[in-house]
Amino acid sequence: MISKVEEAVQLSDSMGASVSALGGFTSIADNASGAIVAKAASKMRVTNGTAATSIMTVEGIKKLCDETGIELAESTISIIGATGSVGRTCATYFRNRVKKLILTGRNSTKLNHFFGDWPITENTLIELTSQNQYAIAEADIVIFVTSSTKTLCSEEDFKPGAIVCDVGFPKNVTTANLNRDDIVIYAGGLAQPPGEMKHADLWGLPSNNMIYGCFAEAIAVAMEGCFECCSSDSENIPIEKLRKIKHALFKHGFIVPPFMNMRKVYTTVDFENIKDIVRKNKMR
Repeated sequence: MISKVEEAVQLSDSMGASVSALGGFTSIADNASGAIVAKAASKMRVTNGTAATSIMTVEGIKKLCDETGIELAESTISIIGATGSVGRTCATYFRNRVKKLILTGRNSTKLNHFFGDWPITENTLIELTSQNQYAIAEADIVIFVTSSTKTLCSEEDFKPGAIVCDVGFPKNVTTANLNRDDIVIYAGGLAQPPGEMKHADLWGLPSNNMIYGCFAEAIAVAMEGCFECCSSDSENIPIEKLRKIKHALFKHGFIVPPFMNMRKVYTTVDFENIKDIVRKNKMR
């Protein structure tokens, strides 16, 4: 697998590309978030797309909270698969911005390595667990950032009025047979580019007005010329780099795409329904 990714990187480099994105499983093929396969490029910069994927995830959740009446500061967010690069970046953003942050991972040692030394604050309670079902049931907002090929939840796990953001690859939550109308389940970590791209059937996305955040990052970086913002390792992304990529994304016309899954596109009517449920939850 690594050799195939390296061959693709070398081909892009030889064709004159200035930057290449490691999408899907290619960013984790070398078990180093792209640090090893990126060395196959002699001139071109390589990015794993963590920054833009995280930015679009956060911006989408903020927008949905406005639409549904969920108050971030009073909410519980669960990040399923928090030890990955996108999970860590999102956790860092929501830390001190929500009431409770539940972070899950298959490996308790890795969970403690990344989050065990986070100091206790008055703003956010941090809880680490390997119990996905518990984390899902507790949350107002659930962010899936795993690379699991199996759905890690059932239809009954979510609380009424929950926002469910499926960022991981493959997107197995939004393609599962979850037919509840009292929650929002959507493909997250995506961006809407300035123009339509004929790719939905190839990339497994619900619409041609969406691209993966990692691809959006490479395009925005190339358009802006901020090649120093590329990330191809497993280290935490500095806040200044995130700001630069966010600026490049929105400057060049990338926006949060419509909220949808393989079954439906969410409308104002759906958001009003969720808003009523959220209001009732607060009164209990």
